[in-house]
Amino acid sequence: MPVRFTIVLYLTLMQFASANGNQPSAKSEILLTQTQKLLAENKVTKQSEKQLEQNVLAFASQEPAQGSKQLLAELSLREPKILVPHEEGNVLVPFVDVGAAARYVLRYWERQEARQFALRASAAADTRFLDKYFSSDANRQSGFIDAVNDAPEQDLLLYRDELLEKISLYGADRLAAAMAKSLGDAGLHRQVIRNGSAPVALATLPVLQENLGVVAALPLLQLALSRDDIASAAVFEIAQLGGTLPQANDLLWQLIADPEHGSSAAAAIARYADRHAVNKLSSLLSSPDSLLRNRASLALRLIDRRASLLPSGDAGN
Repeated sequence: MPVRFTIVLYLTLMQFASANGNQPSAKSEILLTQTQKLLAENKVTKQSEKQLEQNVLAFASQEPAQGSKQLLAELSLREPKILVPHEEGNVLVPFVDVGAAARYVLRYWERQEARQFALRASAAADTRFLDKYFSSDANRQSGFIDAVNDAPEQDLLLYRDELLEKISLYGADRLAAAMAKSLGDAGLHRQVIRNGSAPVALATLPVLQENLGVVAALPLLQLALSRDDIASAAVFEIAQLGGTLPQANDLLWQLIADPEHGSSAAAAIARYADRHAVNKLSSLLSSPDSLLRNRASLALRLIDRRASLLPSGDAGN
């Protein structure tokens, strides 16, 4: 299925769920009956397929019941019935995809059930919380993470140390990143940066300044420099800190001479450069170090390019 179509379908599902909330079971039964009747008519028209998809998506606003789950499980295997030309190419795509809609609703229910369990478990100081998380698939783990984002801080503290001990397990980095943000916990952030997967660690870096403050964020960004897969992003975050923290600015200018991080530092300096930075870069053009001269030249070229792309009134800013 085209990515664009998938995203639209997912957002539609979320709109149904957030706008309607959990409705009475009577409405769920009515929706189930209407959907079964529509299927029994065995029509395949654009109108009937669109109505069927809308009915399926509407189940997201209902509490999952056995009959609804069974119906959606069956529909999740359904292939698209009507194909239409894609607006951007000579290819046929589904007009609607009822099977995809059913799969999304089932996954949404699973995620919500996991979230509700996690909220209850953390509120009750249930020691099964982490075991249940680690025995869950990625979708249900996302429900736990939703709960961590919403739970009171005091409900999460019980699991902090045990999570650190299990940081190498599948999905631990995602949970640790969410818990670190909820608790404002530098130790958890450190473990995510040190041991987390690249996507999770990358997503953590922009959070540090707001979550911990500029002073506490800097050592963690320095730690991130030791990982090749996130080092460039860390350099840019250090550059952001440089506007308010002199130590970060000093570090950034040290990094421009670094064999590994110098190019990233040059780009970061160019991104946030003021007149003082331009003057300093210009002075480096006469450095005896050829690598440093090259980095300074790179930064100045990037600054010139950025200025050329700005409206004329902004070029001097």
